[in-house]
Amino acid sequence: MKYKINIIFIFFSIGLSQTSFYGLESWTQVSSVSFAGGGYLLSFRNDFRNPAMLVDSNRVFNIDHIQYPAGITGQSLITNSQINEKYFGLKISRTNYGIFTERNLDNQKTGDYTASDIHFQMAYAQTSKNNKILFGLNTGLFFSQIQSFNAKAIIFSPGIIFKLKDLKLGLLLQNYGKVYNSYITTKESLPNSRVISVAGFIPSTPLEIELDYLSTSRKNIFQISGIININKNIIIKAGSTSNKFDQKIDSSIFNSIFSDFGIGLAYSLDDLIIDFGSYSYGPGGYIFAIGFSSKF
Repeated sequence: MKYKINIIFIFFSIGLSQTSFYGLESWTQVSSVSFAGGGYLLSFRNDFRNPAMLVDSNRVFNIDHIQYPAGITGQSLITNSQINEKYFGLKISRTNYGIFTERNLDNQKTGDYTASDIHFQMAYAQTSKNNKILFGLNTGLFFSQIQSFNAKAIIFSPGIIFKLKDLKLGLLLQNYGKVYNSYITTKESLPNSRVISVAGFIPSTPLEIELDYLSTSRKNIFQISGIININKNIIIKAGSTSNKFDQKIDSSIFNSIFSDFGIGLAYSLDDLIIDFGSYSYGPGGYIFAIGFSSKF
């Protein structure tokens, strides 16, 4: 049995690069796909990664499904509400890595096993008396499971937004917390990041643009995302990041331009929203996503 476990752990260490907590960085909501990971301050179907955005988000019930390459899928359920000038949100997300064949060192099949992550999050936000400062906290439990083995962590993500005359400035400490159990014996750290965001409308246009700067222990990333209302029913979203330069290879111009590029289309009809999104790794494949929202 020891050999079987080692084989499983080697696969995930090589294939996922973050042994126990890779799923904290996965996308489980359509807007994250369409914005290429950006959109922290854009209110349309916002998933309150910056929890202060609860103040500027509509009261909705969201359900989303993400299809990654290699049969990996993600799902999320999001709802938020307001009680006496205080704002609350709930998000449950899951990443399913699929079913794998378990083999011993003689390459004999001994069975199948599954791997998945589940993240339970609760968020709270409120605003200052002059409504110029929004602040919030997102906290929750993250569970990762491979076969009968698991990893656990408690996660905290505090955020604040300053509303200026024509801009919003956001600050976020994302995925901080404490690891309670992991797959490996050495001490693991969470994939946390510091996010600085600025968003605002382009003058005399319906286009809202956001710029993000993410600082992580591995690298720094710049993101740009935008949303435009074609009319009261049709919304177009798009985004890209500085990861585009890492994905660039000797390939067609089309693949080079559209690598690390997200785009989405949403249709709003009364209290119902249908949302589609896609993201391109360039030659590495595509992510497809669909989501539904109901206002209440």
